[in-house]
Amino acid sequence: MEPAKRCRRITNYLGRLVVAVLLVETDQELLRGRCRVRGVQSRWHEETCRKLCVRDPHNAACMNGCSYGSLTITKLVCDKMEATEAASASRCPDGVSCMEACRAYDDEKPSPDLRNSCVRGCSNIVPSACARSLQIYRDLVKGTLQ
Repeated sequence: MEPAKRCRRITNYLGRLVVAVLLVETDQELLRGRCRVRGVQSRWHEETCRKLCVRDPHNAACMNGCSYGSLTITKLVCDKMEATEAASASRCPDGVSCMEACRAYDDEKPSPDLRNSCVRGCSNIVPSACARSLQIYRDLVKGTLQ
């Protein structure tokens, strides 16, 4: 085979390889985007937080912490998950710092009570919001959700 023809074939092969990798990345980004939309745009967060915080003496602080924890873990799961690991995923990514998020209540009176309600609301929602987000992602990978 002539060197020029050999070069052309390798170039064509590499060109197809690059296109295939870009398609996989695009599909992954599309999947992540759909996961975020499904996960964030629903009343689930508000309704679940309302149930968790209904008896908390500092309801507003609890609701703020709960909403923060729920939406943050949902976005983290959708952004960090890979399609290949969706079926076996059982752990949430690290990254939700309830204490850090609730520091805004440090200067409010009654001082530790408001912050503690915020942290409690945030900490209580994270496991169920994570499980919900993982399920949404799995369903999208399987094709049962659009």
